Amino acid sequence: MAADWLESVVSINCGLTLGVYQGSVSSVDHRNQTISLKLPFHNGVRCSLPEVTFSARDIKELKILDFQRTVSEPGSDPGSAAEPSLVPAERQGQPLHPHLHHQGTTSTAPLTILRRGGLHRPIREQNDISL
Repeated sequence: MAADWLESVVSINCGLTLGVYQGSVSSVDHRNQTISLKLPFHNGVRCSLPEVTFSARDIKELKILDFQRTVSEPGSDPGSAAEPSLVPAERQGQPLHPHLHHQGTTSTAPLTILRRGGLHRPIREQNDISL
């Protein structure tokens, strides 16, 4: 049921043209085949729009980052933040991409690294010897 996904944090990959969005699910419309995210990020940057709606035909991949079983009002818990976290509770304080983590820095925004021109051969170090 669509209501089961409300408030869950997801990442939606729409391919190279539209990019990757991340946010909290605000609505799912089975009839129109759409999903809406509130307070979304686009390629790691907060969107200026408070809500973005996607058609199923534009979605290449959808990942559930934090599944919410119950819907709660923001700020209803004295210790909760007014804005939903885009990092699952079990990942708070951990880098999203451990292999890209630099000592002393932590990022909670998604990181997209694009390579232009496809795959490239690795650059050899000067001390590499090839036979």
